[in-house]
Amino acid sequence: GHYLQDMKSPVGEALFFGTQAHKAIEAFVADNNVDMSEVWTAGWRAALKTEEYKHIVWDETPQDAYMTGLRMLRDKDIVSVLSTIKPTTYHKPREPKDTDDPNIVYPEFEQVPAIEREIHWSLSDMPDIIGYNDCIQDDGVPVDFKTAGKMWAANKAGKEMQPLFYLAALTQLGETSHSFRFRHVVITKTKNPRIEIFEEQRSPAELEYME
Repeated sequence: GHYLQDMKSPVGEALFFGTQAHKAIEAFVADNNVDMSEVWTAGWRAALKTEEYKHIVWDETPQDAYMTGLRMLRDKDIVSVLSTIKPTTYHKPREPKDTDDPNIVYPEFEQVPAIEREIHWSLSDMPDIIGYNDCIQDDGVPVDFKTAGKMWAANKAGKEMQPLFYLAALTQLGETSHSFRFRHVVITKTKNPRIEIFEEQRSPAELEYME
């Protein structure tokens, strides 16, 4: 649709919900001592005060959506499955720090969990494509966390195009332990939330087609 000058496109509830859920899930996957419900609550309250989220189009009331997320992130089965997802680590460029002491030299890289890792895919005739992968597990397989209104059908994950970008970018970096596998972790936003991990096997031929 079109919007009047100086008016922004309204943010949908699904995007708002998914963004806050991702923050909580990724914080827990990085450190299982984190309480996802606390991260969810803090993030939800902070985001509601920002300009970006003042005109959210709600499918249900904000309080109902908040409680749905709280119930989802406190579910014992969901917590249990998420606790099995162990991220690998990688060398992330360290942000430069100002210091008046010339004897202090900070390392250029730091070892961090592979959560929200920035990944570049270089193509010959166009600018790099940049993405942020939710998680790369300790076996090298990239993971994407999804919240959904209902559980995915068994064949949906294999039709997704997004995994091919991450697999192509990682392969270009020389990281091939994924063996062209990708995992979607799907969590339902329902009265009785469920979690399921879909692992699909992709192929080098699909990556060649994308290039």
